[in-house]
Parts: sequence; C-alpha cells; structure tokens
Amino acid sequence: MRKILSITTLFTAIIFNPALAQCSFSFNATEAQIQQSYPNSSSTNLKFPSINGMKASYTVAANPDMGTKLNYYAKNGDGYTIPLPQTGIIAYEYQFKLPSFTISGEGNIVFLPTIGRGEGQDQSPFAILITYINNWDPGKNQNMLIAAVYNNTTSQGNGGGKSFDVNILPKGYQRLGIYINQDTKQVGMIFNGINYGYVGTASTKPVNYYFEMNLGQYAIPVGNSIIGQEISQELILDRSQLQFTYPAGTKDLCGAVL
Repeated sequence: MRKILSITTLFTAIIFNPALAQCSFSFNATEAQIQQSYPNSSSTNLKFPSINGMKASYTVAANPDMGTKLNYYAKNGDGYTIPLPQTGIIAYEYQFKLPSFTISGEGNIVFLPTIGRGEGQDQSPFAILITYINNWDPGKNQNMLIAAVYNNTTSQGNGGGKSFDVNILPKGYQRLGIYINQDTKQVGMIFNGINYGYVGTASTKPVNYYFEMNLGQYAIPVGNSIIGQEISQELILDRSQLQFTYPAGTKDLCGAVL
C-alpha cells in the first residue's frame, strides 16, 4: 500500500510541480482553423509545411506573381493560454533560422508578426511582437528583427522595443530572449547573448499568454538566391532549454525558477 501511495504522490508531483513539469505550448491548429481565423484576408493563408513541437519551418520556393502573397501560420487551435506568475521576472526565448543576406530584387520575406500576447491584468491587451524584415523596402538593404511592446491594439499603444541586425553566426541561428518583470511591467531583451536590459514598459502586466507564429513571402522570382533556404521559428519555454543568463530569481512561464 505504501508503494502505491508513493508512486501516486510522485506522479502527482510530476504533473503539478512546475519545477518538474515541462513548460510548452501546442501549435496544433489545422489549416482549416487558420483560414477560418482570417476570413477576409486577400492573401493565401497556410499552415507552416513543417511543425515539430514548438518549431515551425518552410523552404523558400519561387512565387513570382506580384499579386500573390503567401502567409504561413502556426497557432493553437484549442484556445489554450498559459496562466502566468504574477510576481517576479518571467522569461522565454525564440530561435530563428534566417538568411544572412538581403533578398535581391523586389521580393521580400517578413514576420507578420510572430507574437506573444495575453489578457492584461486590467483587461487591456498585452503583446510582444517580433517582426522580421528582409527587403521590405528594396532601397534600404533591410535584414533585421524588431521586437516591440504593445499595450493595446492601436499604434498609440507602443510601449517601446528594440531592433536587431541579423548576424552571420557559425550555426546560422539568431536567438532572442525576452524577460518580463511582472512587478515593474518592464520588458527586457537579450539578442545573441547580449543583454540590452529593459527596452520597453507596458501599461499592464499579462495574466495569461498565447503564442502565434507568422511569416509572409511576397513575389520571390525564379532564380533568386533565397530559393531553397530553410527559414524557421522556434519558441523555447522550458527552463531546461533556455540558454541566456537572466536576473536572479527569473522563472520560466510555468513558474519554474531558472
């Protein structure tokens, strides 16, 4: 009987103890659910061709028709949100595989954006938007990530942020860490190991959190050097997989101390 009770206790601890349970999010929405979410869109909205856990990827192919824009999405189809710790600092990371050069010609690839968002404590929206821009304006040689804090759905809700140039790195991945101070409502960022400190402040703190990955491809011509390259976005939530050094006492989104 004692053995049965011990096994039951251990099983319960694994499920309910945030220090033991894995922190994750499911990108399980079907293509039909994605299309239903954007019924009035003029773009072709698709599920990412490859979704493995919390990583979504695709291989660039030509779509030279100037009138066609491809949008790829990865999102949760169950309406699930992560209930966040309401005190202290919480952190998560993204890993991106991106081209290290600016696309030539008129075509471009962008994030539309990739987003972490939630209901704020005061019922107003809270969001951290990650935008990737490659050749959005052919005259500006743009290949960069922009991370912005938004307090509501209008442009006046901008709570700050930071832009980062895509670097040429040995493994070809760009890594972005985000940490949210739930006591001060400040948002800090770490990019490729460099901690930029707090770069934005929200008017509210998130109570629940939801993630969505987006990517758009527009008018990539046949023969462009970007064709055949893999582009990927990966969300990293669990403390065992977070790589950067955060302020003392920081937790993952599920409440486990790093």
